Amino acid sequence: MPRFLDLIAPLCEDEFFEAFYGRKFYIGKVGEDDLRTLFGWRELNRVLDRMTVENRGKLRLARGRTADEDPDDIWLPNGNLASQEVARKVRAGYTFIFNSLQLYADELKCLGEDMEDVFREEVNFNCYVSMRPQVGFGMHWDDHDVFALQLEGRKYWVIHDFTEASPIDRRNGSAMPVGGAPLWEGYLSAGECLYLPRGMWHSAVSTGSPSMHITCGVNGHKPLDILSWILACAKDCPELRRNFFPPNMSGEEKRQLAVEIGTWLSESVGASIVDRYWSDRQMHRAPRQAAAFPDSIVVEEEAFLDYDLHYFGPSDPEVWESEMGYKAVVGGQEISLARGLLNVFIQLTAKRRLAGRELRAIAMNDVSNDQILAFVDDLEKSGAAGRRKIVAHTN
Repeated sequence: MPRFLDLIAPLCEDEFFEAFYGRKFYIGKVGEDDLRTLFGWRELNRVLDRMTVENRGKLRLARGRTADEDPDDIWLPNGNLASQEVARKVRAGYTFIFNSLQLYADELKCLGEDMEDVFREEVNFNCYVSMRPQVGFGMHWDDHDVFALQLEGRKYWVIHDFTEASPIDRRNGSAMPVGGAPLWEGYLSAGECLYLPRGMWHSAVSTGSPSMHITCGVNGHKPLDILSWILACAKDCPELRRNFFPPNMSGEEKRQLAVEIGTWLSESVGASIVDRYWSDRQMHRAPRQAAAFPDSIVVEEEAFLDYDLHYFGPSDPEVWESEMGYKAVVGGQEISLARGLLNVFIQLTAKRRLAGRELRAIAMNDVSNDQILAFVDDLEKSGAAGRRKIVAHTN
């Protein structure tokens, strides 16, 4: 299964973030066979077979510059998807769009988790199926970064430069002029990945044969997010929460209020503000658990050695020393660590998975099995970890 580094190959992660992230488009050569292990026609058909009218908000059809957000005629009277009607519309020139595909396709899970570890934000996958040489949305830009993975067939892309640096309000996009002559136009073929920074103009046209690509949307962090976070932190300051009535205030009182606000800001904003913001965001990231039935039902509390512990939380959670050992915040919840478990926790966050026996070996000798189990239980309750039984494979 491809991972993030495969999408940007042959670049390494540092090269991508230094030269391209938020600045330039980039085309990576993943490989046709590698991308097909991620998702293909067979997997799409399997997912669509499970769609009912309750999922209608995830499916759309688009042609030209318009999209039917809720097409009624692609649903059968019994509530199932009329897949042949969808196919007819695609043959007629529509682009079929499946939003939030990761909620229904397990194949995207590993790539999604890997990209979330890189960007420290949730990612979203949308799928686009088309056939006729018809523009799906026309020239437009997105308010988030996009990785477009061409899975089947090919599409002709036209890319223009930014009109506005780092735009955030897509509602004004139609009123903005396209950014000059094309920077690049050409075919994106099966096995290739196109990275587009937020705000870069682009359009994609089918070539007359079946095409499927998925986009991975990434909402990156912006200085504006830090300002919003500072405002949220201001609610903890009682001086900034008190009422005031401007018409009854003297000039001196108004100046004093301005001084109080300025003092709080100067004390709150400093060289460490980015690190503090980042640490707080990572502590409160919502982890994504993995179901493990029936293992999670029948797990014997004393038999943790026969289970793998899978970790789904942030890679660098904040840890601090307490009177009884250490504390950490994962999934927005505080957990306690016995002193002999600190190295276990550090290795678990780095490796993402530890076998029970490996966990026991890393823990210090003075740590009891009960303390290990309490630690594992706390992680599971926070949503940041889950146990799965180790299965022995025989030939």
